[in-house]
Amino acid sequence: MITPADGELDPWQGYWLRAYTDCSLVIPPVPCPPAPPSSVIYVTQSTWKDVETPPPPPSMTDPISQEPTLTDGTATNAVRVEAGPNPTLDKATFAVHGVCWCQVSGLRVQIYDLSGNLVFSQESKQPQLEWYLDLPNGAVAANGVYLWRSWVNVTGNWQQMEVGKLAVER
Repeated sequence: MITPADGELDPWQGYWLRAYTDCSLVIPPVPCPPAPPSSVIYVTQSTWKDVETPPPPPSMTDPISQEPTLTDGTATNAVRVEAGPNPTLDKATFAVHGVCWCQVSGLRVQIYDLSGNLVFSQESKQPQLEWYLDLPNGAVAANGVYLWRSWVNVTGNWQQMEVGKLAVER
């Protein structure tokens, strides 16, 4: 953990940053730092001509076609849909996680009451969808627990996600 006294990171140093929540890293523009110290070694082609080339980076695989497995051998998939806020007061947002949104070409959500009645069904071409607690009869969803299921279209393949619970609480 680095906590600079002046609140700034030292120039010409490398840093890894880790966020424990989804966020945007904002680095305000600052004037260019001074020239690097003489201890910084510049690598040129002549410096590394006799050095063996490193191996290529691992290839990116399609998250749908190759299913990673857990230690017990159970297949899992990084793609998931989450609903929030939960509990909700006036609307719920369903969003795809675990895959680049650029690969998502559709999200379908169906919401059921505990009696098994379909109270909401919608499909979006975006990786995010909102439910404003409206019911087919024009009423607003009552307090309680609702079950929802979703499907995500990633790289042209629809995949059903696990059933989720959503609480409406006013």
